[in-house]
Amino acid sequence: MAGVEFGMTLWGRAWLRVVEPISAAPNPKLPNARRLARSLDDDLRIEPGRITAAFDADRVEVEVPLWTDAERAVIDRMVSSSEAPASAGDLPDELVGELKSAGVEVACALERLQTTCSCRSRAENCVHVLAAIYAAVLLIDQQPTRAVDLRSPRRQRVEALIDPDWIALGDVDADHFYALPR
Repeated sequence: MAGVEFGMTLWGRAWLRVVEPISAAPNPKLPNARRLARSLDDDLRIEPGRITAAFDADRVEVEVPLWTDAERAVIDRMVSSSEAPASAGDLPDELVGELKSAGVEVACALERLQTTCSCRSRAENCVHVLAAIYAAVLLIDQQPTRAVDLRSPRRQRVEALIDPDWIALGDVDADHFYALPR
């Protein structure tokens, strides 16, 4: 998995800039954080206002500021009126620029995130915190709606705005889907 690139979509790139700001000197912890993020499989969760991850014995929690009701209204309007055909979990990259023009940021600065890690490091943002954000970037690149879900104050998933007939693949009973006799 060494060839995995971070920030392949504008949604992921917005969050990538949180740990790799253009205006700052490179952080020496970043190569190790990227390596840890690539190896993080099922131990990462993105939910409204929170990223959680587990790296062996180390537990990370990143509290993310939620959008205001006014910002969320702008997002709901733009997502529902988007002309690009959106499949479940996907959003057009152009929407990131439109949101920025409307004064709504997809990601927020590292200083605005509240982070905790159970490791022994005394650094404010240890390698595990950075790796959790990198891993979130990978998930957001795969499914850009997670970027919206992460900062949304409501539990309503953005897929509901896109396709009300969409069913999560995990909700389909594979044994009975084709109604094959046993």
